[in-house]
Amino acid sequence: MVMAGTPGLQPHLNTMSATFWSRAEKIGIGRLDTDASAAALVRPMAEQEPPIAFQEKALATVVEDSQLYPYFLQLWGAALWAAARSTGHARIDAGLVSSAAPDFNAQRAAYYEDRREELERADLLAVAAKVARAFADRATLSSEELNTVIGDASAADSTATVLRFRDQLVTTGFFWKPPDAGDTCACSAAYSPNSRRKAR
Repeated sequence: MVMAGTPGLQPHLNTMSATFWSRAEKIGIGRLDTDASAAALVRPMAEQEPPIAFQEKALATVVEDSQLYPYFLQLWGAALWAAARSTGHARIDAGLVSSAAPDFNAQRAAYYEDRREELERADLLAVAAKVARAFADRATLSSEELNTVIGDASAADSTATVLRFRDQLVTTGFFWKPPDAGDTCACSAAYSPNSRRKAR
């Protein structure tokens, strides 16, 4: 049996006392790497009729801005394709990236707003904001560091309360454990403070 799902899958299995979970092989799926992200943009464009090519610097800019996050690559691809088709360009350069950026930014901002509302409904907005700031200049935080930030932000009166807030943030996909990362967590691209600044 193979199971895959949202960040809530593991806690859900734990509530059923499904002890096979800890014995199962866990295959972590991280973000795409730079080459795969570039290919996700280049290949579909090359298959268009007529084909659309990328200028190397423009491709690097888009890949970096996507944070190697598949959904953002999809948004960028759609915005660039529409811009190329509307202008008749067969090559995506810095100018075309600039003209497609407002469409991409609007879509990304709408996605962030959905996530913000999700956190607000769960009464996690203030805690999430402080956790995001802790990730601002760092790729990862240890579990201990994360617990400290959550505890300070929530004024939690016990470790159990801190862990409850942490589990709720995991369920929303706010942060995750990259494959083979050990006792460290990374902020999801869906909530990244750096990309939120870009979106604004």
